Amino acid sequence: SFASDNSIEYVDFMKLDAESAELDILKGAIQTLKKSVLGLSIEVWFQPWHSGQPVFSDVDAFLRPLGFRLFDLATYRMRREALPEATLSLVPGPTKQGQIISGEALYLRDGANELVSKNTFESGWDDVKIMKLVSVMELFCLPDCAIELIQVAYRQGFLQDKDVNHLTDLLVPGTGGNYVSYSAYLE
Repeated sequence: SFASDNSIEYVDFMKLDAESAELDILKGAIQTLKKSVLGLSIEVWFQPWHSGQPVFSDVDAFLRPLGFRLFDLATYRMRREALPEATLSLVPGPTKQGQIISGEALYLRDGANELVSKNTFESGWDDVKIMKLVSVMELFCLPDCAIELIQVAYRQGFLQDKDVNHLTDLLVPGTGGNYVSYSAYLE
């Protein structure tokens, strides 16, 4: 409703951390998700803390039919009281070992797959949306996905006025602190 009430036509990315209300928010934003959203960062729960609380599988089942795929997942764990983690703090918090409790899920549109299969979201793909998704992928340390999207988009007739070789070169991680081109990296 916020986007509608404020005449915001396109939302590229959503970040949700709403203490178990994420699925309700997503359901309320379904038209925006279908129309323009390229990615989401969502707090997810693997163990319900409250009766009826949605868990990760509920969020995943809602997002998949809308074209979103899980690209990354940071997990948070808690040890059981039977063997607490040795720490100086008396306040319990996330631990390195123990049961997975929650996480931060990164969902993105699989742009490369959508371009090839011609399955697309409502507003369709164009060069600007492709470059936005490439940028989001780069920000979240997914250069392989970003390069694949650039290459597929070019083969599908997009990015024709862009130097795609230069774009892919920019996404190659340095090796030993040295810059290398995409072709040199592959060699």
